[in-house]
Amino acid sequence: MDADQIRSAFLEYMAEQGHTVIPRAPLIPKDDPTTWRVVDDWPEKVPITEAEIEVFGFGSLCVMVEGRCALSAYATGQSPNTAGMCSPPSAVRWEESAAGVEARLGGVLIDRYAPDEPRGYPTLCKGRFEVGGQRDYAIEEPTSLNTLALLPQLIEAGVSAIKIEGRQRSPSYVAEVTRVWRHAIDAAASGARYSVQPGWNAMLGRWAEGQQQTLGAYDRPWR
Repeated sequence: MDADQIRSAFLEYMAEQGHTVIPRAPLIPKDDPTTWRVVDDWPEKVPITEAEIEVFGFGSLCVMVEGRCALSAYATGQSPNTAGMCSPPSAVRWEESAAGVEARLGGVLIDRYAPDEPRGYPTLCKGRFEVGGQRDYAIEEPTSLNTLALLPQLIEAGVSAIKIEGRQRSPSYVAEVTRVWRHAIDAAASGARYSVQPGWNAMLGRWAEGQQQTLGAYDRPWR
């Protein structure tokens, strides 16, 4: 079976299980009324479509689109679509230098750490670079999206599923993260007053990228 046949068989199986199959479209038409954008009235956007809506709720943020990342491909010569990751281990190098511990991807210097500074797995979009005389996260910070605080709004808006990052994660990650989200979803759907428990964020913080969490574009502090 080729890739198209495998995909067709998968979609047929999911349809038989009662799921709705939505034709894929890599590009969103301009002014498409079914598009859910992060705007002030985003909860009202969901009921416009009859499709079940899944929302990314927890995990690392990424700048790639549909698995395509020109940054990673430039540095490693491989596409995340075919390599399965944006930073293949074969392209990652940690080197000691007089200035500190250097992280490189495909020979490209991504970051430099002090000896006792925490180090994340090197990805090009989340490196620190010197721009305008300042060294900082020029593209994206190493942090994870966490939408626990928005659960009541998501449920009220008609969201059917919360997507949690899980690819290449450990069994411990899967067990602890899904346990927190199960408790939170049950609490938000119970009808009782909902609040994010400190223990939930503390547990998720252990697995968040860079031990940092954000509401991302939902918060938009720049407005």
